[in-house]
Amino acid sequence: MASLETLLEALRQWLQNPLVVQVFAVVFSTALASFASHKVFAAMGRRAEASSNLWDDAFLRTVSKPAQWLIWVVGISFAAELNCRTPEPGSARSDRDGALSRDDFVGGAVRHSNGERD
Repeated sequence: MASLETLLEALRQWLQNPLVVQVFAVVFSTALASFASHKVFAAMGRRAEASSNLWDDAFLRTVSKPAQWLIWVVGISFAAELNCRTPEPGSARSDRDGALSRDDFVGGAVRHSNGERD
């Protein structure tokens, strides 16, 4: 019973982090947008099958999967960017506006390869 309470407390603390909530909202919105686009393309496909023109069927079959991939790539990229732009409290970047610079990546990699600690 103590382990369940410990787990619930850890989950409660994790969900109080605004970054977790924001990233979850972005990923959930991405899933909803992907689902909606799937339904829209399916409805358009049924209507296109009823027409005598073959080009609209071919176009919808060709475009539907890349459109869903594009929705997921943009959504996950936005969530990753949101995660990268939000500094953790107490980190060296928490004093700035949260924007990442080239030095955050290159300088950190050079310092790390030289054995220096942040």
